[in-house]
Amino acid sequence: MHKRSKRIKTKLHFIREQIDDSTMEIHYEPTDKMVAVLFHHGWEVRESGDVSRSEQQKRDSVAEDVRLLSACVKERFPFCNSEPSRLEHCLYTVTPDSYFVMDKIPGQENIVVGAGFSGHGFKMAPVSGKVLVQLAFNQSVKYDLSKMGIQRVLTSL
Repeated sequence: MHKRSKRIKTKLHFIREQIDDSTMEIHYEPTDKMVAVLFHHGWEVRESGDVSRSEQQKRDSVAEDVRLLSACVKERFPFCNSEPSRLEHCLYTVTPDSYFVMDKIPGQENIVVGAGFSGHGFKMAPVSGKVLVQLAFNQSVKYDLSKMGIQRVLTSL
């Protein structure tokens, strides 16, 4: 652990336990000269669940993306190291029509589902959370959820 990370309070016991057994590390990263460059895209997934690109195509694509982004950072931020300090890949769910699912399961009205946020749901987290709570507590929802019903996804399977 970085010496500065001792100032970060870990109030939740499971976080402390994970730090103690080296499952998790907390590092201090100075932000005064830090630049974050984010690039987000996905690959099409076939109905069978297979990703439409080979593993080699994905590796080549990532290498090309890194090359292009590094060149862009080097040109626009010459004072920064243009090589990425970290590359992360993420998986996310996408519904066939790209609309979220926010609904109750038919016949199981005590179960509320929020899913299929297609990699951009984080932007909608405050309102999505509010809607899901309203659904869970049978409160009136002030938003049009007609395109977000679960039935459209169930019938497309």
